[in-house]
Amino acid sequence: MSESNAAKDKLEANRVGKLPSVYLLPDFIDEIAEARLLSQVHSRGRWKQLSGRRLQEYGGTVHQKHGLLQAPLPSWMRALTERVASETGLWNGALPNHVLLNAYPPGSGIMSHQDGPLYDPCVCILSLGCPATMHFKRKQPLHQQQQQQPGPGSGFVSSPDQTLRSRQHSPESSCQPVQAAETGAESATHINPALSVLLMPRSLLIFRHSAYEECLHGIDEVVQDHFSHQEDDLTLYGLQAPCSLHRKSERVSLTIRRVPRVRRGLLRL
Repeated sequence: MSESNAAKDKLEANRVGKLPSVYLLPDFIDEIAEARLLSQVHSRGRWKQLSGRRLQEYGGTVHQKHGLLQAPLPSWMRALTERVASETGLWNGALPNHVLLNAYPPGSGIMSHQDGPLYDPCVCILSLGCPATMHFKRKQPLHQQQQQQPGPGSGFVSSPDQTLRSRQHSPESSCQPVQAAETGAESATHINPALSVLLMPRSLLIFRHSAYEECLHGIDEVVQDHFSHQEDDLTLYGLQAPCSLHRKSERVSLTIRRVPRVRRGLLRL
């Protein structure tokens, strides 16, 4: 069996949920590699402060007109992207050339969104530090979107009271699974999410094709994620529902993508 076919078989064995082309690789890196990456992130990067998160950009700047105004990836980041490409068989032998690095304080999230047509329709997200849950939601017609009001910091309709109760009553704990009966906390409620995937530290989430093009994805602003039913992602992690996971510390994510259209020499540093 070729390396490419072996990588594809590995992906299929780790497909999660009913959406096509969503995959989850638990423990894609080990704890030592995670610590090294976090050290690189915090010692060398320049942060841009955004609402609810901090951002670093590697590989250049993506421009609507020109595509990727390319800059070299640092060696430690290039090694990571090469490994992702090699072990997943994605991008047909090409390498990802752009990485966004986000740092989220405890309880923060990101509004439901779509990455857009400038990228290849394939995303790899490596999670470090603390868990979170990515929610996928099918795009709705404009008239339906206008009738719904998203919850704070979320692209999903949620109950502010429920989110508030989750913040107030979540017990102090580390990023470890606890039984729901022990917490008594509630999580935000979503309107018809197509798929929710738990992102544990060191895991690699992959989504592409229709999951990329036909769905929005986002992370709710809650300090706890509750899981009442056993799903593929929990099984891959060896977790048993019902359970809850708390976001007590900072979460760092590396969003790895490829921009097909590249322009060199236009980026002014």
